[in-house]
Amino acid sequence: MSRAASFEFFLICLVGVLCFLVISSWPDSISIGRFVLSLSVLFLVQTLLRDLWLLVQQKSGRQPEGKQEKPVFCVESVVGISAVIIGCCLLFIAVPTTVYLNAMEWSIAVFLTMLLCFMLKDYVFEWRPWRVYKESGHVNIIVRWR
Repeated sequence: MSRAASFEFFLICLVGVLCFLVISSWPDSISIGRFVLSLSVLFLVQTLLRDLWLLVQQKSGRQPEGKQEKPVFCVESVVGISAVIIGCCLLFIAVPTTVYLNAMEWSIAVFLTMLLCFMLKDYVFEWRPWRVYKESGHVNIIVRWR
């Protein structure tokens, strides 16, 4: 595991512990739609922060730019966007299911969400031929001024 990955894992553990410590202001019950939407937004924010970090590394010359452009999509982004869509659907159709969570369960939910995001970070979908494979350090955000 690289130093950056080790640091990210440390931050994930730290966020899980901090959630447990400040959880008293969080609700004991929440609708299933809001619960799924909240965790999926956390998932996408973690993805965005990692992509921004990779861009900073690339711009500062600490990471080689030699990767070619391919018609691929990050598995992490697909999972996050799909979860946001599902959460919005559950929220807007007002599914009457309520999730009851104590402080420990909230912390575990946050930790597991961030851990899943961490585990999926290096995987991409390729369209032709269709496959899923590991490509470390791929960058999703490509901004061009033409």
